[in-house]
Amino acid sequence: MDQRGQKRSEWGIGGKRRGIETKELTEEQEEKEEDKRQRRLSKEEQKEGKREKGVENLQGSGG
Repeated sequence: MDQRGQKRSEWGIGGKRRGIETKELTEEQEEKEEDKRQRRLSKEEQKEGKREKGVENLQGSGG
């Protein structure tokens, strides 16, 4: 998240340059890409969450 924010601010300085570099991605396309990323993350987080809970239970009893 932080890295993306930094990149955005960097490109914000050279708006024109940013448009060329990103092949003039529209806001709508960016939102779609972000949406895909969020969905993928949420799925991964769910998996990780289940794993973490299992690990916590094991560590909790031993700790």
